Amino acid sequence: MVPRAMMSPVFERAARRSRWTTGQRRVLATVALAISVLTGCRVDAAISVEIDPSGGGTVTVDVVADGEILAEAPDLVADLRLADLEPAGWVVDDPVPQPDGGMRLVLRRPFTTAEEATAILGQLSGSNGPFNQLTLTQQRAFARVTTTFTGSIRLSDGLASFVDAGVLAALEGTPYEQAMAERSLTLDEVLGVQIRVLAPGWLESSNGSPAGPEVSLAPDTAMVSWTADLAGAAVTETGQSVSAETLLADEGARTARRWRDFAPWAAAAWVAFVAGVITPLVVLVGRYRRRRARGV
Repeated sequence: MVPRAMMSPVFERAARRSRWTTGQRRVLATVALAISVLTGCRVDAAISVEIDPSGGGTVTVDVVADGEILAEAPDLVADLRLADLEPAGWVVDDPVPQPDGGMRLVLRRPFTTAEEATAILGQLSGSNGPFNQLTLTQQRAFARVTTTFTGSIRLSDGLASFVDAGVLAALEGTPYEQAMAERSLTLDEVLGVQIRVLAPGWLESSNGSPAGPEVSLAPDTAMVSWTADLAGAAVTETGQSVSAETLLADEGARTARRWRDFAPWAAAAWVAFVAGVITPLVVLVGRYRRRRARGV
């Protein structure tokens, strides 16, 4: 572990010599910088997207840094400059201490349409960031709401995927790669990345992991998650693909549509029944009564 004395100059130099162009990335980027000089600690980041049938919802960023980081860098929270995120529309919770001495940061940003959610996800990552072309769409038809989520997790540049080019220039390279190599550590040992999507309806298709029975979900809600394969697919040029589709169908409207679709067949069946059963019976009954009337 690198002493705290070596931490502050790194952050101060980066702050002076770089300009943050996307405030939403500061949390993940600064934590990545912490790892760069404290390799051996661990950070877990989760991006959650929750969307309702109307298209509104919330993007949540949940970052947990373990106790080793805070022990070596107790001023890390102050370095994050969280107040800068609020004018950009983010709701920033107070950092929450963890049992191991670490901290948890949760940031949320609401959206009103799937297109807006896609734009927020793009801001989190940028063109060369870890979340590549994450796209949320929602289509509505009679009694149906179809929600689709696609994209990939791509960390082909390792921890540098989280850091703006200006910060890398300020640090004059990627010192954490050397630190990791010196300690024989791999990316998946110091970093965890997960994406979660909660969408209306049931899961039609997905290449992720559906929520298990132990997860409590709201009615008519599906959840699927992806954990970045940081020892395999996620660190390739193409990245690790993520895709899911959910379908919500209103039961009342769906029943009405079934009756609507069934009505022509029911009418035809009724005509056939009348012609093939009721009419012959009426004729037979009429004949029987006439024969009785004649005394036959």
